Amino acid sequence: IEIAKRHGKTLVIHDREAHADVLRVLKEEGAPERTVFHCYSGDAEMAEVCARAGYYMSFAGNVTFKNAQNLRDALAVAPAELVLVETDAP
Repeated sequence: IEIAKRHGKTLVIHDREAHADVLRVLKEEGAPERTVFHCYSGDAEMAEVCARAGYYMSFAGNVTFKNAQNLRDALAVAPAELVLVETDAP
């Protein structure tokens, strides 16, 4: 986080089953201006938290999986200007 902030770089996060911890660390350390949740895996509530903080959410092909309603719900509440699409997305 410090290196990204010091050099004005985007922080890319691949968060797997550590949503609360990742959000806590970003808040404590102060996230860089541009922060991307690569292969977003949170729910709609987390998407709202990310949106309020100005974090980008990048959705992958798994958003189309039958059992991924939580991802579709997150995508539905994420502001379009903060949504990115992974290269394997449909």
